[in-house]
Amino acid sequence: YSIFSIKALEDVWFLYLESIEEEYMIMGFYKQTLSKINRGGFWDMIVIDGVVGVGKSTLMNILAEKGYMRFEEPVVDNPILEKFYYDRERYSFSLQIFFLNKRFKHIKEASQEKNAVMDRSIYGDVIFAKMLHDAGEMCKEEFDLYAELFENMIEHCKAPKLLVYLETSVDAAMAKINKRGREYEKVV
Repeated sequence: YSIFSIKALEDVWFLYLESIEEEYMIMGFYKQTLSKINRGGFWDMIVIDGVVGVGKSTLMNILAEKGYMRFEEPVVDNPILEKFYYDRERYSFSLQIFFLNKRFKHIKEASQEKNAVMDRSIYGDVIFAKMLHDAGEMCKEEFDLYAELFENMIEHCKAPKLLVYLETSVDAAMAKINKRGREYEKVV
């Protein structure tokens, strides 16, 4: 894994935004959208992000053993996720709304705890919606509605004290996905 180090809390967001810009080559949208985060301090939490199969849950579980309270990504009891993998255009909007709603709920709950750790969060949610829109799998009207809702929610969120972005090779991620055995993930 490669984890970027952070010297100051403000640097987290600048590094995160730079990482997003480089990785997805979409500069203005993310800066504008994430600039809506409430700048009135930080929440006492660690957010772990990265691609499917990178090891977010593994790192979260290690931190939970050290006393952090876990907030897992809502993939287990998600009635839309498997359908999405087989019909992305049909289910992209409803899946993103499902995740946005659950992640907003999680971030509110985590903000009330000391030493929370999150496997994905609302902060990176917009990346997936933008990618689906850009790939033609979410129409403009749905994406605009999603973006407006996201901006309304993110205004009520403070930055986490630390955001960790894990990276891995495509081959390593695919090996972990196959080992995990979620059939719907194998069509990625």
